[in-house]
Amino acid sequence: MRPRLFLAQAATATIVCIMLSCLATSKAFSTKSSRIVPGFAFVRRSHKAQQRHAIFRLSSGSTDQADEANKHQKAYHIQGTSASPAESTKQAEGRKRRQRSCGPGVHMTTNTHHTIATDVPKAMGGTNLAPQPVETLLAAWIGCTQATALFVGRQLGLTILKMDFNIHANRDERGALELPIEVTPTVPSRLQEIHGTIHVYTSSSDSVAEEQFHILQEQTEARCPVANMIIQSGCHMNVEWVVAPEEV
Repeated sequence: MRPRLFLAQAATATIVCIMLSCLATSKAFSTKSSRIVPGFAFVRRSHKAQQRHAIFRLSSGSTDQADEANKHQKAYHIQGTSASPAESTKQAEGRKRRQRSCGPGVHMTTNTHHTIATDVPKAMGGTNLAPQPVETLLAAWIGCTQATALFVGRQLGLTILKMDFNIHANRDERGALELPIEVTPTVPSRLQEIHGTIHVYTSSSDSVAEEQFHILQEQTEARCPVANMIIQSGCHMNVEWVVAPEEV
């Protein structure tokens, strides 16, 4: 009996020692953690506070910049509706009528009381009664380029009498037509290149220096909203500007 009692007491003592050891280790770890965590948390809080402060300064600056930008905002508004509304067509006598989708043509009205229309060729499902949307984009770029060039020219002391544009553009049709329709095309649908010539006619009394004409081209492309958007899209603008110093 005594050997068994001794073994039981020894086992109990061993278990108690293990429990006490674990408890001591836990307390030591807890003590060490209590020394590390607050400092670490303080650093994180301090870092977050700096971030919040930086964000506040940035937001304050951004707000001021936004307020300043809002003072110079120019707004545009266009309303559009399908040029060919859906209509019912009789497929055959005795069959039910079914609706046909509208055509690709669009009639638009601007907030400056002008009308614009777009369409596509018959081969593309349209009626060819108005320019294609991409053609109106190029037309918008030409109009914007001339209006901006006149402003830049006045600042440079140049009198622009006339501008002639001969412009070509190309795009990869796979960007719009590639299938399956659920998968984004492997090539962009935007225009890839605009090329051609712009002849600028100035007054015969104006002596146009090469550097002056370079500024006219550079600042016109930078300040024209339509040109700026086209260039930022990644389209290559390879247009040659030619000065023609003669009266028209």
